[in-house]
Parts: sequence; C-alpha cells; structure tokens
Amino acid sequence: MISLVESQPGELAAKPAPQVRLAPHLLECLRCPGCSGDGPLTQEVRVDGVGVLRCSHCRSMFECSDRIVDLSDTAHSENPVFQQEFDDWEHNADHYAHEPNSPLYQLLHALKTASFGITGRGTPIVLDLGAGTGYFSHYLADLGCHPVTLDFSPRMLQAGMRLYDLPAAVLYAAPPLPFRSESFDAVIANGMLHHCKAQGVLGAVMSEIHRVLKPDGMLYVFDRNGAWAGRCLHHFVLRVKAIMQSRLTASASASSHEPDFMPEDLQSVLAAGFRIQRQRHISTLPTFATIVATNTLKYAGWTRLAWTCQMLACPLLWLVERGLAARCFTVEQCLCLSKTTPQAAGVTDIQ
Repeated sequence: MISLVESQPGELAAKPAPQVRLAPHLLECLRCPGCSGDGPLTQEVRVDGVGVLRCSHCRSMFECSDRIVDLSDTAHSENPVFQQEFDDWEHNADHYAHEPNSPLYQLLHALKTASFGITGRGTPIVLDLGAGTGYFSHYLADLGCHPVTLDFSPRMLQAGMRLYDLPAAVLYAAPPLPFRSESFDAVIANGMLHHCKAQGVLGAVMSEIHRVLKPDGMLYVFDRNGAWAGRCLHHFVLRVKAIMQSRLTASASASSHEPDFMPEDLQSVLAAGFRIQRQRHISTLPTFATIVATNTLKYAGWTRLAWTCQMLACPLLWLVERGLAARCFTVEQCLCLSKTTPQAAGVTDIQ
C-alpha cells in the first residue's frame, strides 16, 4: 500500500489534469486523510506520467492508478486482526471475483436488493463500504446511482475494475473515512460490520458513517442476525474453513476472526444515530448449509458438481426463503436505517 507522499518542487509535469479521469462525484466527496481538511483535492500528473491528487491545504499527494485513488497508509497494519483479514482478502480476491456467478449468491442478492428498495431516482451518491470487488457498486451504477467503491484490498479493487469498470474506487481502510461531512445520500455496509467488530472499530466506523451521510441519508446493512442456530452453524463453518485452509493450497476466506453480530451490536449501531425503518431476515439455515456444502465441493476442485447442485437446489430454496423468513430460522438480516441524532436514535422492536 502507498503512504502519503509529500509534494516536492518540480515533481509535477505541465500536463492536463483530465488524464486522471476521476468521476466528478468522487472529487466532490473526497477530503484529505492526511489533514482531514475540506479543501479541494486537485488532479495533476507527475513527471513519470502517474496521475495524482494533491491536497490544497497540506500539499500531500495520492496516486491514482486505473481510476483507483490510493489513500491507504500503514496506520491499521499493527492490528493483528486487520492484518490477517487483509492477507485473507488479498489471497482470495479471485474467489470473490467469481462468487457472483453462483446461483445461490444471486438468490440472496435478489432478496437483499428487494429488501433495500434502492432506486436511482435523482442519481443519488452512494458509498459502498468494504465493497470487495464492487459487485454491489456495479448493481448501483446500473440503477442510475453514483457509487463510490471503498475497500482496503488492492487486489479486490483491481479485480472489480477488470470485471465492472467501477466508476469511482478508493483504496483505504476505515476509520476514519476520507470523505467530507454530509456527502452521501446512502451508505451500503454489505457484510462488513462484523469485521469492524472483530477489529475493535465498530463504534468509530458507525460514527464516521453518520458523519458522511446527508441529514436525510439512509444506511443499508446486510449482516448476521445473532440467532442461536445460525451462530452454531457459523462456528461450524469457521472450523471447516480452518481445516480446508490447512489441507488445501487454495480456499475461500479462512479468517479466524469473524465474530457473531449480536443484538447488542445492533444496539450500538442505533446509538450512533440511526433508526430502523425496515428489517428483513434472509439466508435460511437450509440455504446457508447448501452454500457451505457446495462451496466445499468447489474448493476441493469439483466445480461443475458444485454448480450443478446449486442450480438444482435454487428453486426449492427460493420457496424456503419465503416460508422461513424469521430470525430463528435464518442466519442473516437486511436493515434499512435512517439517520437521526444520537439522542433520538433507537427502535421499538429488534426481532
């Protein structure tokens, strides 16, 4: 990852700024992570032809390669959980790039998007936080939104650029967030809040999400729901991953730091200044078990068999998802939350 580079006299070429080709909505949102100033970040080109953004306040410069703005630093690398998850994501970027091809991934994606109900009316600016390869950003762009894709893994974002030609991508590890206050109409936290909990930064991340959202902004969360049966199955999955990681040269995510996302964690989200507008439980125990079983086949090298099993199971599991959509029968949940003041935040019923 590239750290902040101080500007030196004469290191910038007199070349036109448009060569950097960054999306205008990204430039409007960004702020310098070095000084947290709200002054503009200007596009320039170094003598070696590399596009950069330069802070008008502290003069720090950040590289832009293939339209990925590199704002990363080494501040989080001392956290062992962060380092393990970073190595895991880098190692398995190709797996995540192909994951959307799975029929059951598409089943859950359809349930998530229906639960969120996001539309592109008014071309909202949406932050896809911890986006991985940016598949959800790609979906948002097709809706007519202006997505900003943020992830801490270079290989993930590079894969996303190859696959989806992401309109605006930022390489960075939160918190804090390198964006101006009240910049976004919505923020997507798609399966990433439990990772924030693992790294001990959930409260800080939620405070930053609250800061960058507009007053009428929405937060869309997909994460675990803390149900007892789902927790048992999840811990079994972690054990399977650990065994496969030790016995196979290639496997899926094998991080041992994937905590359950409990109701008390949701309460801390609400305390940061959010109110639940809609809550839906998805990913039933049969669906989750089928995903685990077929992924195990895939990691063992039986890709065609895994794909065939998912295709055959998908119609039945669609009906199961509709019939067992209750917390006790599911592993994960979709939440639509509106921004409030921290004092006014809350919810009358967390199922």
